[in-house]
Amino acid sequence: MSATPVKPVTAKPFEMFANPDYGNGMYRRRVRLQNIDKRTVLAEMEDDQHGFRIVLNHDGQAIDAIRVESLRIPMTTCGGASEVLAQLAGVPLSDSPRSLAAHSNPRSHCTHQFDLLGLAVTHALRDDATRQYDIAIHDAVDGVQRVVGEIDGVTVFDWQLRGHTIETDGIWQNISVQKGFAQWAEQHLPQAQLELALVVQRGMLVSTTRRVLTEPMEGMGLLDDPMTKGVCYSYSEPVIRNAIRYGSNNRNFTDAPEQLLRFV
Repeated sequence: MSATPVKPVTAKPFEMFANPDYGNGMYRRRVRLQNIDKRTVLAEMEDDQHGFRIVLNHDGQAIDAIRVESLRIPMTTCGGASEVLAQLAGVPLSDSPRSLAAHSNPRSHCTHQFDLLGLAVTHALRDDATRQYDIAIHDAVDGVQRVVGEIDGVTVFDWQLRGHTIETDGIWQNISVQKGFAQWAEQHLPQAQLELALVVQRGMLVSTTRRVLTEPMEGMGLLDDPMTKGVCYSYSEPVIRNAIRYGSNNRNFTDAPEQLLRFV
């Protein structure tokens, strides 16, 4: 009979503290994709909780190599996911940003690294030198929130959500941005809008962290975190047993979108 694993000695009990400023700001995420040359894509993402840079090398048909820089992460273990992502070398390029799921279980990866690589894979097949996605998810007030999405500085989505359902007129009216949204977007939106919609969907999940203060979470172990286990690299066994929260790595870009992708 194996011994019960011991929690990291540096971890303190998990507890959450409400953010008294919630309702007065917004969550922002920026993704920039660049074809550096015919065989190299530079993909960068930054938001309140994360900062990643991926260099994708390819031969025009498949991935040759993947290099990841974890520039800002919420847990001590997140950087280790780059080794798992690197195993996707050899996977074909695709015009679908969701294609990687056919080659590897997304839950075994850092969700945000995996998403960013999926966007880099599609950008490798484009002639455009650069593509940039920006989203701003305003804090919910009385169950209603505004979500704005831009492509290369041009507003494409300006939605009002009640709960998780889009109320704004258009093909997306009455569509939930939660489960099933990615499949709906893939069937109904052109590629650029599809990719922006996927950034929005992921951002909706991360934006909930604005409801709590992250600084007091410094040193808390993920084993006690009420979040569903097994959803990503750091929340999966055995990594979760050594995963500890950072508290000081959070950023508030509400009034400073120009700081995104500066990784400061």
